[in-house]
Amino acid sequence: MHTEAYNYVFAGFHTWRKDKENLHVLEIGSLDINGSVRPIFKPFAEKYIGIDIQEGPGVDIVATGDSYWSPNTFDVVVCAEVFEHTNKWKDIIKQSWINLKQDGLFIATMAGEGRPFHSGIDGGQLKEWEHYANIGAWELNQALFMFQLKEVNYLNADLRCWAIK
Repeated sequence: MHTEAYNYVFAGFHTWRKDKENLHVLEIGSLDINGSVRPIFKPFAEKYIGIDIQEGPGVDIVATGDSYWSPNTFDVVVCAEVFEHTNKWKDIIKQSWINLKQDGLFIATMAGEGRPFHSGIDGGQLKEWEHYANIGAWELNQALFMFQLKEVNYLNADLRCWAIK
């Protein structure tokens, strides 16, 4: 997790949170390879679940973000630096919307156009068999169509968004 992504999640969450407490938070792609957003949410969370496709630090449940089913359960769904590593990122957005409560926050950061390829397994060199594709802002904006309010923006090669159900 690089500093800019962490700071975006921090600022977006605290802008939305105001005085909300006892939140239910779902983190998609929670394996702690080089940092985690969990500390941002933990002080305000009654329930925090981190899912990833592999076991390891920060992972509570091994599952995919496009298939984890818990409708209308979460106040926040966060997905940091995941979308470039899967061709199912649009399905993750749809499933996140289903899993969010009304007025819940979806917040995500990802590699935008121009970011160098990197592994989702260990952060190093991309393995031959790994999927990798930087995400475009227009495509992301279209994928967020079901949310009532949304923002998509770039900072250098970082693409980020927040959206309200």
